[in-house]
Order: sequence, then structure tokens, then C-alpha cells
Amino acid sequence: MPSWKQDTPSPKKEGSFASHSYPEALLRVGMFTNWFEFRIGQNFTSERKTLTGGTTSTSGAQDLYLGVKLALTEQKGVLPAIALIPQMTVPTGSAGVTAGRTLPGLNVDFGWEVIKGFFSVELLVGKNQVKDDIGDFRHELATGLTGIFQVT
Repeated sequence: MPSWKQDTPSPKKEGSFASHSYPEALLRVGMFTNWFEFRIGQNFTSERKTLTGGTTSTSGAQDLYLGVKLALTEQKGVLPAIALIPQMTVPTGSAGVTAGRTLPGLNVDFGWEVIKGFFSVELLVGKNQVKDDIGDFRHELATGLTGIFQVT
């Protein structure tokens, strides 16, 4: 006869987390030819974690972002324009914010100009090394979909 065990609920952990980054600055400079773009970015962050044991706050400059965008193909009908973006962050951030080492990654960008000169769609697939909340390093697979309206 099967036996059933009812789990007793564990005490609920109360807490909150708030994070803000600014100005999310990314400088992109086309160089040498129309298919090469150099990228450099810098952000600042402010985080506040509250758990039952207390509150911790961290703020400062994040690690510097460096990368290049290499255009591979142009859009042909429904086939997207494709670009590779090898990138990395280098350990230049504030003590409480830095990953403490270089974190490489690679993004693939697929782009479609839907309405010429007015509306585009981009799909990004990225595999990047990240530092998680407990300080371990792992690879992260991320995707993003962006709609772009050109107003000038």
C-alpha cells in the first residue's frame, strides 16, 4: 500500500531586490569599411537587497564593455541581414560590482527592414560568460527581439 507524506511548508523568506543601471551608454563607431563597427560601453549600477537578515547596498561603475560588430550578409527578401558581435567585459568596475575577470561572449544579430527607412526588427541570440548571484561563473544563453522605429 502506498504511503503519502505531506511536506511541511518551510518558513517563507521575505525579501526584495532592486537594481538600476544608468546611463547604459554604448558608443558605436564604424571603422575601415561599412561592415565593421567598434563598440565600447560603460554603465553604472545601484543595487539594494533586503532579506530577513538585513539590507545590503552596492553601487558603482560596471565592468567596461568592448566589442566589434562584423556584418556578414545583407537582407535578401525574407532572409535577414546577419552580423556577428564578439564581445567581452574587462574587469575595470568598482569593487562591489566587478566580475573580477574578463568575461567573453558572442552574439548573432538577425535584422529585417520591414518598412524601408522607417521600421526594422532585430533578433539577437547571445552566448556569454556571466558571474551569477553567488559568485560562480557560467555561460548564459540569451535572446532578445527589438522593434526599431527610425524618426529622422
